[in-house]
Amino acid sequence: MFRSNRGGDGPPEPAELRSRFEQQRPGFDSPVHLRFVLESFDPNEGIIRGRVSGEIDVAAFERDRPFQELPTSTTLSMISLYQTQSVEIALTPKSAGFSVSPPAVEIAFETWGEQRAFPSDEYGSNYLFIITGALGFPSISVISSQNLSQYHVLLSANNRYLNVLIERYDSQVRWVYLIALTPLLLFIALHVVSKGRSQRQGGTFAIEVAVGLLALLPLRQVLVPSSLVMITNIDILLGMQFVIFIVWVVFEVVRSEVRRGTHPVGDREQRQSDVGRSPTHNQQFRTEASGADLNETPTAARQPRAGNPGSDCGPR
Repeated sequence: MFRSNRGGDGPPEPAELRSRFEQQRPGFDSPVHLRFVLESFDPNEGIIRGRVSGEIDVAAFERDRPFQELPTSTTLSMISLYQTQSVEIALTPKSAGFSVSPPAVEIAFETWGEQRAFPSDEYGSNYLFIITGALGFPSISVISSQNLSQYHVLLSANNRYLNVLIERYDSQVRWVYLIALTPLLLFIALHVVSKGRSQRQGGTFAIEVAVGLLALLPLRQVLVPSSLVMITNIDILLGMQFVIFIVWVVFEVVRSEVRRGTHPVGDREQRQSDVGRSPTHNQQFRTEASGADLNETPTAARQPRAGNPGSDCGPR
């Protein structure tokens, strides 16, 4: 009903209803004009709340119905698939040089929609309306308040149908999904970084990442409006990413412990003491030490004993 024209007797093509901008639709054989004001929308209730008022063109009524008494009110009946409601509307006279703001009556439009699809959720309201008193098909005007500026509102209406579609702007949908996917991008980056670390450091690094991940828990409160209380697509997306993070952290810790258990403590210390020593270096060290022992003359052999007659150093 909102996506295509259903013919001359059906609702027209939808058009954007900008906040605080009025759209008018002509009537047929009717001096009555109805003004609808859409004031607020609650996704939890699924109801668009607003007001409706009516006025009557006195000159047109007297011209087309000269023998009828000028009506002061009419009953507006609105029929939808889920609801039928009727409200009594006072008709304020409207003349060329005199106009009074008509009194408004509160009205509620039930909508269909699915909150779980947030941020791609949309809500629609479809009504067929008539007025009593043989006053024909009235002209209408529809305006939305500033409270609906956060939504993209489409209006499909004429003198018989009043259909409203509420959805979120495409830029808002893309932005919410982009922010919701940032934990996954962070996971990919951290996974690449952890590949360059040792097994022991990898387990410690994974635990540090898990602690830092707790700071992302309030992300749902930022992305999902507080008016939506049920689980949405964003909740499912965030939950899956947190599960991926937790599984990865557990895997890294277990793998680090397994690798550590396969090498005894003594072996690790021996390997650490041999770090930086190559076989060539060790062989050269042993060769130099052996050469020094062979060339060195003992001190006792070089110095003669005191008092030896055959020694030049003895007393004469």
